[in-house]
Amino acid sequence: MAQIKPIPFRGSYFELAVDAPTNTPEPETGDKIDKIETPLDYKNVLDAITKAVKTKTYAAVKKYFTNDAYNSFIRLVQYGNARILTEPHWEASKLANSVIFRDLRMSFAFKNNKKFVEGVVFSFNEKKQVESVSFALSKKAANSIMEKKVWTEQNRLQIIAFMEDYKTAYALKKLKYIESIFADDALIIVGRYTFVKNPENPYRKNKVIQYNKYSKATYIKRLGRSFKSNEFINLKFEESRIRKAASGNIYGIQIKQSYFSTNYGDVGYLFLMVDLNKPEKPVIHIRTWQPEKDGEGEIYGLKDF
Repeated sequence: MAQIKPIPFRGSYFELAVDAPTNTPEPETGDKIDKIETPLDYKNVLDAITKAVKTKTYAAVKKYFTNDAYNSFIRLVQYGNARILTEPHWEASKLANSVIFRDLRMSFAFKNNKKFVEGVVFSFNEKKQVESVSFALSKKAANSIMEKKVWTEQNRLQIIAFMEDYKTAYALKKLKYIESIFADDALIIVGRYTFVKNPENPYRKNKVIQYNKYSKATYIKRLGRSFKSNEFINLKFEESRIRKAASGNIYGIQIKQSYFSTNYGDVGYLFLMVDLNKPEKPVIHIRTWQPEKDGEGEIYGLKDF
C-alpha cells in the first residue's frame, strides 16, 4: 500500500525523562473501595435515572445532577436512538472525592442500521450529585490500564477517567471541552486514509495515508466542521501502553483506536502526551495518530519527543 511520507515528529519542544519499568509495585495509596458509605443513597438515585431513561422522563431526575452533568446526560440520551439493554449491575470505585458507578449498558442506533453499544458511567460529587456522565472504556482497554500496578490505583483511575471523558467528548460533540484540554501550543498530527490516482491504471486508485500537522486553532475549527457534517462519531479503544514521565503526573498514552463516523472510519494507534497534575484540568501537549505499528512493533511515544 502506497503511503504519503509522514511529517517527522522529532525536534518538538518537549524534553521528558521517562520512568524506567520496574517489577516492584508501588504501595497502593488510593482509597480502598470494598465499601462505599451509604450505598443505598446512590442506588436510589441510579434507579431513578435508569427509570427516567426507560420512560424518557428526563426532567424528573434533573435534581440529581449538577447543571453541566445534566446537560451532558441529555446529550447522551439523545445520541441516536438510545435504549437500555440490560438491568445494570453497578460496579463502584472511588477517585479522590468522587464516587463512580459503572456500567449501564445501552445501545445507540443511527440511520443505515449503524448501532453502538456503550457502558455509561456516572460520577458523584461529595454532595451525592451526579457531576459527570461518560461512556465507559471497554473492559479490555480499562484492564490494560489497571494492570499497571507500578502506579497507584488513583493514578490509574485518573487515566481511565480522562480517556472516558475524551471518548465521550468526541461522541457528544463537546467542542468547547475538547478545546479546553489541548494546550495552546499543542503538537497535533492528524492522519487519515485517502485515495489517489494509480499512475499505472486509470481505473484503479491507490489507498494512501495522508498526514497533516495542525495548530490547535485549525484543528478545533476542522473538528467543528466534522461534527456538523456527521450524524455520529464514535471512538472505541482497545489495548494500551502507557509510560509516565519521571516527575509529575505526565503520561504518554499509546492506545489502539477504532474511529467511526457517518462518512469515514479507520483503525489506528493514537498517542497522547497528557498532563494530569491537575486531574480536573487535563492538558494534552501532543496528539498523534498512525495506522499501524512500525517494523519493531512500536508506535510514537514519549521517547520520540
